[in-house]
Amino acid sequence: MADPVVSPPEVAFTSPLEHSRRQLEALLEVSEAIAQQRDLPALFHDLAERLHSVVDFDFLTLILHDPVRNVMRLHVLETRIPSEKPTGTEAPVENNPSGWVWQDAAALCSERHGRGDALP
Repeated sequence: MADPVVSPPEVAFTSPLEHSRRQLEALLEVSEAIAQQRDLPALFHDLAERLHSVVDFDFLTLILHDPVRNVMRLHVLETRIPSEKPTGTEAPVENNPSGWVWQDAAALCSERHGRGDALP
C-alpha cells in the first residue's frame, strides 16, 4: 500500500474560498484514509495527521458503550500529548462526557484551552 500523502498544516487561509477548498481536500483525504486503513489505531493516527491541517484539536478517541456493563470503554486514543489512559479503560456512563454524548445523541463542544483539565 502506498504511503499516504499528508498536506502540511496551513497557518492562515487567504480567503473563505481557500478555507473551503482546504476543507474539501481534507474530506477527500479522510475518505481515502478510511478506504485504505484496516487497522483501527492506524486509521485514527492517519486521520489525526490529516485533520490537523484544517482543524485544531488535542486528541481523537473511539469510545463505545458496553451495554452489558453499562460503561463507556476507550478503544482508541490518538494524541500528540502522551497519555496514561490505556485502551480498554472504562468509565461510568453518568458524569462522563462520552456517556453524555451517547445518552443524549448530541455533539459536545468544549473550550478547555489553558485550564489544565483537558479531556480525556
